[in-house]
Amino acid sequence: GELSLDVREGVKAWGKLTLSAGEVTVPAEFAYINDTIYVKAYNIKLQSNVTEAKELAERIMNLVGEESVPELGGLEEKELSEILGEILGLNFGELVKGVSLTDGGFGAVINADELLSALVGEELSLGEITLEYELSANAFGAEVLGAELALSAGDKEITVPADAEEYVSLSLVTELLPAAESIVKSESAGFAGELTVLLGGSKLCLAVSGDVNFADGLEAYIVLRISAKDGSETEGKLCYKQGELYVQLFGVTAKVTEGELKELVTLFTESGAEADGSAEGMEELLSELDVNGLLESLKILDGESGLEVLADLSKVFGGDANEIVLKLGADGEKLQIASDKLSVFGVTAEEIKLTVGAGTGETEFPTDGAVDIYPHIAKIAELISGKEYAIEI
Repeated sequence: GELSLDVREGVKAWGKLTLSAGEVTVPAEFAYINDTIYVKAYNIKLQSNVTEAKELAERIMNLVGEESVPELGGLEEKELSEILGEILGLNFGELVKGVSLTDGGFGAVINADELLSALVGEELSLGEITLEYELSANAFGAEVLGAELALSAGDKEITVPADAEEYVSLSLVTELLPAAESIVKSESAGFAGELTVLLGGSKLCLAVSGDVNFADGLEAYIVLRISAKDGSETEGKLCYKQGELYVQLFGVTAKVTEGELKELVTLFTESGAEADGSAEGMEELLSELDVNGLLESLKILDGESGLEVLADLSKVFGGDANEIVLKLGADGEKLQIASDKLSVFGVTAEEIKLTVGAGTGETEFPTDGAVDIYPHIAKIAELISGKEYAIEI
């Protein structure tokens, strides 16, 4: 990464770094000027003031169960003389672990925990900092938490990004947090949505609703209603609890255990059955997925009704997919997601609406009389794999 700092008149900073996870890389860039933080990752651009950014970090850390962001103990309000006074008042026997001095420069090993704890007033754990100064280069080098840093004279002019008007206010993201906070607090998520599907000249209206509970293991309850053009309606229900999946359709309830479901995937994969949803098919799809291309295509906009996210799905599904626009909004503690159109593999979905919030607790599902469907499907897989059939007429 790279970092430039200008403290001649106030504090200005600019930096860039690359985040990597496996084959996925995300180049990021940031700037701090006039109490405003600008952050850019590919085409995702956000801006906020320091207070707003810290509040968001606090809320996110509370969501994931981490301790809050450490207070700086008023460090940002202290004069340089105060800071130097506190440093000079430290126990240097504990602070400095080693010093070296040569004609070419000097070095030191510093107890970072001792230094920062005194300055910010909180116990921090960073370990030791190895600091070196090279006279010929007039530059400092340091190693902190295994990362190597270098400091030298800089000449970069730090200014507000030229495309600052394209940076979206962080407040649009903050508005969506109450929904996530309510889900975490209730240990459940409830959702309801609807969409219209166009397939081969037919038009189907789908409505889906359900709850997912994760307080004590995972339980899920989903209801799907399909309305056809002729006015007929079909309802199906799915329930997953205690390691078993239940499906109710046309008045019949079937079940399969999690272990049996895995065996069925293996059976159909080994049988040579041609299916895009097979394990091999999914593996092939994932291997061709251009994750970096998808991330690069993401954009966020300040839309008329709130935050909008653009994504090019052709990076996932090929040329048959379109660029989708997700409109995100909040209604109290509920997250609202909408999209005008989604097209994948010749199937088009329109008027997509989804609401997500805390669960309702409606996960009751009549499991009495459910038939274990595993033997039926396993035998069918055996029949298909034989590739020899006797037909009686």
